Amino acid sequence: MKKIILLFGLLLISCKTQKPSITKNNIDVFHLNKELPKIEIKDDDFDITVSNQIVTSIITRSNLYKTKQGFRVGSNMSDIEKKSKTIRNELKIAKGSITIGHLGQMIIFNGVAFIDENNNNLVDYIWIKKE
Repeated sequence: MKKIILLFGLLLISCKTQKPSITKNNIDVFHLNKELPKIEIKDDDFDITVSNQIVTSIITRSNLYKTKQGFRVGSNMSDIEKKSKTIRNELKIAKGSITIGHLGQMIIFNGVAFIDENNNNLVDYIWIKKE
């Protein structure tokens, strides 16, 4: 009987565990316009920009996090284009009218930017930023 109760408890806990997600406001536990949580993170999973202790931009290169539609790092850009009914745009760095560099192609879907930096039709990183 104790084993059944223990298994049921573990099942309930696992069902309530939040899956790593991406929205226009957060990637997992990191939220735009809020203070950076005091937790340890893997350096290669996130690039987080903070201004006055408030998160202003979050980039992830990890495929552990996905949107409600299932898009993540490694997703096919064509699938995102079809679902979002938008086209890709060039992501570039510019000073006035002079282009300094090209960073790849980008699709924005539901406030989330999907970036293909090497034009292989796969998402290389996902970026959300304060509007």
